[in-house]
Amino acid sequence: MALEPLAQTLRILHVRPFNPARTAIAEYACHFAKALQLIPGAEVSDFLPPSLSEDLGSGQAREAIRDFVERAAGPLQDASEPVLVHVEEGNALHREFWAGYYLQEVLPRARFFCTIHDPPKFCSNPYRYVATEFGGRTPVRMLNVALTKAAETLVQWRKRRVESRFARRCEGAFALSKTGAETLRRHPLFRGVRVHYLPHVFDLESLGISDFGLRIADSPIRDCGLRTAELGPQHSALSTQHSALSSQSSVLSPQHSALSTQHSALSSQSSALSTQDSALSTQHSALSSQDSVLTVLFCFLNAGKGIETLVDAFEILLDRLEGEAAPARQRLLIFGGVAPGERAARYVAGLGERIAQSRHAARIELRPGFVPDEERDRALAQADVLVLPFPATPVPFSSAGAVRALALGKAVVAARANTIPEVIRHGETGLLFPDNDPAALAEALHALTLDPALRARLGAKARRMIQEHHLPDRVAQALADAYGHSSPSLSAYTNPLT
Repeated sequence: MALEPLAQTLRILHVRPFNPARTAIAEYACHFAKALQLIPGAEVSDFLPPSLSEDLGSGQAREAIRDFVERAAGPLQDASEPVLVHVEEGNALHREFWAGYYLQEVLPRARFFCTIHDPPKFCSNPYRYVATEFGGRTPVRMLNVALTKAAETLVQWRKRRVESRFARRCEGAFALSKTGAETLRRHPLFRGVRVHYLPHVFDLESLGISDFGLRIADSPIRDCGLRTAELGPQHSALSTQHSALSSQSSVLSPQHSALSTQHSALSSQSSALSTQDSALSTQHSALSSQDSVLTVLFCFLNAGKGIETLVDAFEILLDRLEGEAAPARQRLLIFGGVAPGERAARYVAGLGERIAQSRHAARIELRPGFVPDEERDRALAQADVLVLPFPATPVPFSSAGAVRALALGKAVVAARANTIPEVIRHGETGLLFPDNDPAALAEALHALTLDPALRARLGAKARRMIQEHHLPDRVAQALADAYGHSSPSLSAYTNPLT
């Protein structure tokens, strides 16, 4: 879809995280940056460098962000072209929140937009370090407790104040689900802010796959970096050889004609054999698919993800298959990052013990730890079924895991909770089950295990849905409309904070 160019060049500063081990929003931001770059007339740049610490653990770290913003954005105060700032806001994105906040002070004439990944929260607590700084100030324990409580009260007051100031300065806020957009519209913090629903963008090229399902690495057309002029002498020599070979070819043409007739007869026989071979291959593929089915869950490994529900369901499934004497050899792989801290480590250790005690432990593999993108994509590509057992939460966040699973063209089974039903249609692009219900999940897995055609059909429709609604060019159009619709005259704009 061709986009209309903007009336004038628009400089966009994208404020985003980079470390995927800290937050899954970092990977989303890469896909979103691709959509920004597709807006004609827009010059997009990352405002925060990866080298600027993403760990906001002290007041000094916050001041470092302020100093950076003043140095980097100061020259843009007198820019002739309009400046637009788009900030990614999420639970752990304290650095990004403060960068956007200070940019509003340094660039009073700039336009501000934000994506709220965990509506209605900007981030968990911009002042989260304050209580720990007060803790331990005196040797008297009760005084320490009093200081900490006083600090927490101050933090909540300051948090509401700075978030309100930031929200009032934003022209628009985006949510990645319709439920999230409604949550923002009802929340008093976003009163007067234009709220937009934005489809969760996904760039298929990140998987090495084009829009037509062809792996880019396997494409027969590649740019080898050689210009036509550089190949001129080689082309001339090859042309001379080709001319000589053409003369020999005219002499051998009658013999070639006779051989062609024989080859045609052999080709007909070969075609018949190929048809039989294709039919046998189809049968073999179906039997192989039933014989070994790999089910995969990829997510941050912590409590509240429904992982225990999946393990219970997998055990029910295997018991049922054994009772039916079904030939399937089911395997389950659970892998993903682990949050820092003793609590997360204890959870993963307990999960490992739970799996080790299972009668089917040999068929369940747990791989805790951060996984590079290439290794993750390789594991997901080998899956037959992808499971998203996440139970309901108070925050209507968009599931990046669901969008990735659909983009891979895999059969997906997900809990009917949160915003999942917005992207996964039961029986069309995946199967849904009631959250925290191992028996219902086992039933869905059983259907997919014994029906490879169903897996293929769901995967194909899922992939088509991503192509139609979630590719960067589709999202770029929505962004261009939102930026243009709520664009006031820069000369007439006044800062509500002054």
